[in-house]
Amino acid sequence: MKNNTATPLRLTTLTVAIAASLFTVSATADTVTDWNKYTVWATKAATSLTTGTASLAQNSNVATRIEAIEARAVFDAVNVFDHFSPTSYYYNAAAPTGATAKSAAAAAAQAAHDVLLGALPNPASGSWNPTRDWLNTQLASDLAALGVTAADPGIAVGQAAAAAALAARAEDFSAIRTTYTPSSNLSVSTTNTVIPNATGNPGIGLWRPSNGGAGVNDPITGAPTGFDASGAIQAAAGIDFNWKNVTPFSLTTVKKQLLVATVPPALTIGSDEYNAELDFVKTHGQDSANPGNRSHDQTLQALFYKSDAELFVNEAARLASASRNLTLDQNAKLFAVLANALADARIAAFQSKYDLTFWRPITALNANPDGSVSTYTWKPLATTPSHPSNTGGHSATGAAGAEILRAFFKSDNIQKNGTPVTLTTLPWLIGTNNGTGQVDPLVFGGDATTRTVSSFSKLQLENGRSRIYLGVHFGNDDYQGQTLGLTVADAIINTKTDPAAAGLSVFWGNANTPNNKYLKAILTANSATSGFFGL
Repeated sequence: MKNNTATPLRLTTLTVAIAASLFTVSATADTVTDWNKYTVWATKAATSLTTGTASLAQNSNVATRIEAIEARAVFDAVNVFDHFSPTSYYYNAAAPTGATAKSAAAAAAQAAHDVLLGALPNPASGSWNPTRDWLNTQLASDLAALGVTAADPGIAVGQAAAAAALAARAEDFSAIRTTYTPSSNLSVSTTNTVIPNATGNPGIGLWRPSNGGAGVNDPITGAPTGFDASGAIQAAAGIDFNWKNVTPFSLTTVKKQLLVATVPPALTIGSDEYNAELDFVKTHGQDSANPGNRSHDQTLQALFYKSDAELFVNEAARLASASRNLTLDQNAKLFAVLANALADARIAAFQSKYDLTFWRPITALNANPDGSVSTYTWKPLATTPSHPSNTGGHSATGAAGAEILRAFFKSDNIQKNGTPVTLTTLPWLIGTNNGTGQVDPLVFGGDATTRTVSSFSKLQLENGRSRIYLGVHFGNDDYQGQTLGLTVADAIINTKTDPAAAGLSVFWGNANTPNNKYLKAILTANSATSGFFGL
């Protein structure tokens, strides 16, 4: 099914005037960063700047795809006026006559808005109408703050750039989303519906459904457990089996496959490395009633970074941009190359996942010698994502983003001066599979809905190891994921075919920078916290 191209928002001078009178508007500091925020939030079904519909929130695969389409359309729209790049993604035109000083910003806002209206799910069902209504209101508000009218050429350019971007991605194999369940794990319910189960045995080391359904929330952490009130596991089929075939954004399909082939191998069941990693997640990733060796701060890491990784990567990018006072053109470039890397890292990670189909810790730690599971007595801190363990998708997302941000800013600092920043989460996602955990007021004396970091590297490393503390990944999954994310980002930087990657080079930093030169040494030197012991 094709994405529906957005219906152009027809603004009149009266409409803008009414919007300006109804909403308190402060002049936007930068339209590109503002609409990056709106876009990221809209994929999680925001209905205002503070509210949203958690049940509609899209997963990281769908969200990063939408964000990449939006960022490319914005890049093209701004470039029509400012000519900061000799090449574009999907739309290029001569600068129209009658442009004002605000036309490029207006084009960015209109392009982002139209992509979202066209790419968000189910326009006919009405369930997403509150989000679309908010975006309409936000556009009118922002254009009023810019002081542009419907006649400004930025409006038409933004509409054209969005239409071109949506059309270019209409047949990228993302529309028909499929699931995966081994035949050994299919059951028939009392209503004759085929459902997944967590007890069938496809074989030792092979993925099968685990506690992927939300279930009840843990009373201490506020996070979904994947078990119901009686303790029964809530099995879920593997999601987005088709995502491995989605057309990449900056990589070619062949290049993506070559990069996936370089992912470090899966653990050998029964090896010393496997046993060490299994024991680590057993003692650091169990539920809140049995924290084992997991510290309070590691619990907070697990709960904060449980939210979809693109949320905090994009927030870090916006904070980094603001601290350096980037221009509109610079931000158009920044968020385009970042969005491309995040989306391509997700596509590559899902190919690797369904190529390797390695089992999750919850399965391994409850398995009988023949690989079967009769009962689930070891339980992780929260739900286990419904897809195979290798390769860590969260880790790939975080590492790809951090690598791009280090390259773009030629620094590892989020703030230009290196001072820490506090990352947040979306309030309507707290306590869901897409958000953090949190029971008011605190979890073990700490806030699980914020995290203070100063560098992209700390963000990358904490994000990766948090998945082990959550009990949903092995240390090797994290290493594989970070390696793949870095490799995807480096390929985008080095091949120079992405217009937004022009002028970038890999930031190698020093021995403490977790890029492909130093990552393995960093993880193995810190096995006591990373849970990775080296292949």
